[in-house]
Amino acid sequence: MTAIAYRHAIILKIASTLLFAVMSTCVRLSSAEAPVGQIVFFRSIFALLPLVVYLSLRGQFPSGLATRRPGTHAMRSLFGCAAMFLSFTALAYLPQANATVLSFLSPLMLMIAGGLFLRERPHPLVYAGGAVGFGGIILTVLPALQGPEINHSTLIGTAAGMIGAAFTASAMSQLKRLTHTEQPGAIALYFTLTSSVLGAASYFLGDWVMPSLSVMILLICTGLLGGAAQIAMTEAFARAPASVVAPLEYTTMLWALTLDALVFRLLPDPVAFAGVVLIVVSAILATVYGRRGQ
Repeated sequence: MTAIAYRHAIILKIASTLLFAVMSTCVRLSSAEAPVGQIVFFRSIFALLPLVVYLSLRGQFPSGLATRRPGTHAMRSLFGCAAMFLSFTALAYLPQANATVLSFLSPLMLMIAGGLFLRERPHPLVYAGGAVGFGGIILTVLPALQGPEINHSTLIGTAAGMIGAAFTASAMSQLKRLTHTEQPGAIALYFTLTSSVLGAASYFLGDWVMPSLSVMILLICTGLLGGAAQIAMTEAFARAPASVVAPLEYTTMLWALTLDALVFRLLPDPVAFAGVVLIVVSAILATVYGRRGQ
């Protein structure tokens, strides 16, 4: 691959992290009025528009949607949808930077699970990263446990983020199997369709609202930004190896911290910020050393 292709891949990946971060801000703002299930529905249904346009321009719609692995698509989509519900719950209860950093636990969980249950042999530093990440989680929730009253919102959001990271790790394991035979666009579209259906099903829980105009705009932007971010990420990985593109995921933290300060006027608690740093370090260890022990 040429240097120009690498440069384009880096730009596209950074653009995708920015789009995902702005999408998360829209989720956090709209969660003050709309329930999580309704947000998931809008995030998914409006993401279909840019995805279908993208696949049509590449000549992959509808021909590229044919699959011989519907069961694996279903498992990946269900795990991914559960992760979306939980990550949006975390965004509703936590500052965006805290919710974002918890999602970085997923590659760490995936590598440790591979070593414990799949007889893989990750590098010892992956397990060291697990210890560092655990310490980071303790520091992020520590401010919520101090003072006369426990901050239940922080605890609920942190629990949702951690469980969501576990579901993301499960979705990633299914995704690895699919990428050997399936088109990336088809994987993204089947996931988005599944999330749309499950998000719509949450209507029957009876907690959907008629959003105000401003929240309706935020909900629509959530879907369009999410779809555009998926496209940018797909194109980035198509232009350069994962070893070049994947580490740029951590630029998401820069956007999250900036948006917390600009939009919500939130500056990180020093103790919680130290936890954020430790979790990022643990995720980087998992990314860099995840396969070196094999």
